[in-house]
Amino acid sequence: MHPFWNTVVKVFPTWLAPNLITFSGFLLAVFNFLLMAYFDPDFYASAPGHKHVPDWVWIVVGILSFMAYTLDGVDGKQDCRTNFITLLGELFDHGLDSWSCVYFLSRVFHFWMRIIWFQCFCSLSPAMGSLVFFYPVSLGKV
Repeated sequence: MHPFWNTVVKVFPTWLAPNLITFSGFLLAVFNFLLMAYFDPDFYASAPGHKHVPDWVWIVVGILSFMAYTLDGVDGKQDCRTNFITLLGELFDHGLDSWSCVYFLSRVFHFWMRIIWFQCFCSLSPAMGSLVFFYPVSLGKV
């Protein structure tokens, strides 16, 4: 993804703060969570015999997830490009990345949770465990 991010970062003006790019990507992740929570509040959309989420919602969630991931990758490139690297900015970036992981896992649960909940739980347990350690480990780098 780095060659793609190197191209995308050139679109942003140099006066744009990297933390604003980080926050914009985080807001996209939150919007995805709210959109899925509206259409599937009880995680039953993927279960047989229940009302399914409309196809356009999945398309929007996919596009916005890609945009959020791209903005998260571009913010560091913007840091280096503008030479505006700060410890507070790194903490802000890693903190919002931690919260974004929670919203991403909820989207995964919307897709799989009621179909094979036990297998889904077992496969996502390592990911949930990594969320617990992601933030403290990133603090150690600062």
